[in-house]
Amino acid sequence: MNNYTWVYIQNHPQETKRLLGINYEQLQQLIDYLKFLEDNENKAQETKKKPSPHQKKTSKHLW
Repeated sequence: MNNYTWVYIQNHPQETKRLLGINYEQLQQLIDYLKFLEDNENKAQETKKKPSPHQKKTSKHLW
């Protein structure tokens, strides 16, 4: 987030409540939680891409 609003909030955390309706600490907690969710989603996507080492490889042909 390198936009003017984010820079302003970082430089003036006391204004966060007025601008966003939540205080700076709540904003930090929200950002941390969103990063956590994003990491979990990325891990889930990686898991879907990789076959499990316990899965048998099957041939594409059924005959």
